[in-house]
Amino acid sequence: GIWYEWKKENGETCVVATMDGLVGEIIDNFKALGWKPTKSCTTPGFPGKPLTKNETEEILMQEEYRSLVGKLMYLTTKMFAECANATRELSKHFSNPATEHWLALARVISYLETVRKNIKLTYRKPKELRPVSEIDSNYAVNPDDRRSITGALHTIGGCVVNWMSKTQASVTLSSTEAEYVALSMAAQETKFLQMLLDEIGKGERPAYIYEDNQGAIFLVKNQQVGPRTKHISVRHHWLREQCDKGNLRILWKNGEDNRADIFTKNTPEKIHQKHAEDIREGRVTYTDQKDKDVNTVQVAVQAERREGVVSSATATTSVTSSVRPTVSQWTC
Repeated sequence: GIWYEWKKENGETCVVATMDGLVGEIIDNFKALGWKPTKSCTTPGFPGKPLTKNETEEILMQEEYRSLVGKLMYLTTKMFAECANATRELSKHFSNPATEHWLALARVISYLETVRKNIKLTYRKPKELRPVSEIDSNYAVNPDDRRSITGALHTIGGCVVNWMSKTQASVTLSSTEAEYVALSMAAQETKFLQMLLDEIGKGERPAYIYEDNQGAIFLVKNQQVGPRTKHISVRHHWLREQCDKGNLRILWKNGEDNRADIFTKNTPEKIHQKHAEDIREGRVTYTDQKDKDVNTVQVAVQAERREGVVSSATATTSVTSSVRPTVSQWTC
């Protein structure tokens, strides 16, 4: 169901993937039910409003809901990454959709109709055969079970190859822990990409993972675990092993520039449009971050103190151990 077209843009060869047939089918099926999409929806979800479980209303058109959301899931999985979070929320309510969920579905389909001419995914030549990912999490956003959301955008040298919007399997006790769990989930996909590239003998190391939570980055590097982090599952400490082996390098990225943000929450129009366009056009650029001022590291330690991840003594020792630490010392 995907149409691939080879193009040349500014002398650069690229491949553009589209699914016009499926998009039209989703919109037509929705209209056939008597609903009318709202015009000019600029985001696929209501910003700042997560969907909740229906426990009071009567189930509303369950089979029709499942059919439409199922088609949305196929579209999102194949090429429409920017709708990943909205579709994930809708898919959690297959068994008991109510008016709230149908309104959210109407919002997504209205967004499809608004951006219909721009629904595509552009594949451009990678800068290098190195996995580069952007990771984010949304802490305890679900009011029903207070689980956090993991969001990830995976590329090979800037060419988009995969994305993720997934509810975490367990409840986390801090935003740093939620980000740490998200890092672990995404790093497993990064490891798979490395293994795939190794099979053709072209893979480059280390893989880069960009994260906007300095507390989680510090926790990966810090070998001393405080009493409030012992409950983190051992499997998440696999991250440290991968960093020590030189397979991964965790780098900090400003939250506003982290494209994975749109996979964890319904973001405002400005942020959504900025990241969605980059992904659609295949222009996911990255730069290797070099030295950072010591103040940046001190801010990270202060954040960890607030989270209770490291003790005051540990933090003081870590900061004073080097006159001017660099990012490489703190981010694997």
